[in-house]
Parts: sequence; structure tokens; C-alpha cells
Amino acid sequence: MQFFHGLRDVLAQAASPLERDEEVRYVADSLRLSPESVRHLLSGLSVAGGRGAGGSAGSAVPIRLLALEHDLEARFLAACLALPEHGSEVLATVDESYFVSTAGRNGLEAVRVRLEPQRAGKKGQETHAAAAPGEGIVAEIVVRSSGEQFTERVLEELYLRLQEAHVSRLIRRLRSRLTVSAPADDNGQEEARLLELEGIRRRLRDAIRLIPVEE
Repeated sequence: MQFFHGLRDVLAQAASPLERDEEVRYVADSLRLSPESVRHLLSGLSVAGGRGAGGSAGSAVPIRLLALEHDLEARFLAACLALPEHGSEVLATVDESYFVSTAGRNGLEAVRVRLEPQRAGKKGQETHAAAAPGEGIVAEIVVRSSGEQFTERVLEELYLRLQEAHVSRLIRRLRSRLTVSAPADDNGQEEARLLELEGIRRRLRDAIRLIPVEE
């Protein structure tokens, strides 16, 4: 938390919001966190600071990060469920590697089971949640899908953010391999792959920034 207090002062000197956003992403990559995690920690400093030196702010950080990952995955799946036609199309392009938690992967399979009638063109039929795994997260996804305002634009942003998080994990793993491994013939291929992934991530981030904010 001391580090993030100092980081907040540094980011305050950014020349523009765009520059600050890029600096946040650089910090996130360096710490192997998502940009959303860094922003969440920065925004929570005022609350954490009020707990005093003996408070539990430091110990709460890992829980917060796990909660952020879970929240993105659950909101994405809830949006797919709330918009079944569009959601079915998006889910057809996603696999388990996009989800970091077991709950998220179970939720993915459960939502696919629930949307199966949409893919089959049988909107009048019901599917049984008990047939799918991850009953706990299914309940959360169902509640969120009916309780939050989801639009196609929101689903698009959540899908882009899920892809960005997935690509960022691939980049971190590849960088780690290149750092610890001795020079080899296939390093050139991995470095080319790294550049390709970094280009994909830049395009995803640009697409996220271009999404209009809904009122």
C-alpha cells in the first residue's frame, strides 16, 4: 500500500489522462496485474488509509484482486445470459483459457448449457441448471443478468476486456519464458509471437477506449 501511495503521486504528474492510462497499464504489466486491479487499488487508498497501521488493508489486497477477476468473468457471463442471441455468438469464440478461476470456467459451461436452446432455435424450451456444473456461480450470474442493465455495447466492452486480460496473461507467460531460458533457435519465433500478442493487446485497448460511455 505504501508503494501505491507513492505511485499515485507519480501518476498525478501525467500530462494527460491518456498518458496516465498508459502509465497505469505499464505498471499493471510490470506487476502482473490487470489495469483494472491497479486502478482499483489506487482508488481504494483513501479507504485503506483510514484503517491505520494495524488495519487489514494490506491483507485485503489479494482478496480484492481475486474479486476483480471474478467480477469481470461473472459480469461477462451475466451479460451473455441477459442478451442470449448476441451472447451465444460471443460465447462461440471463447474457451476455458479466457477464465482464470475454476468458478469462471464452471460458469462458462453452465451459461452455454442455458443458452443451448438459443443456438438450436428453440426459444421456448427450458434447460435445467442442475445439468451444468458450478451451481454457486450460476446463481450469481442469473441474479446479475436480471438485476443489471446490460446492452450490446456493455457486452462488447466486457468481451474486449476479457480478451485483453487473456492476451495479457499469454504475454506475461511468454516474457517469463524468454527471461529465464537460455538462447535457443526457437527464441526468435517466441519473440515474434510476443510482438504479435503485444500488437493484439494494443488493438484491444484502443477498441476499449473508443467505446462510447453510456448514460
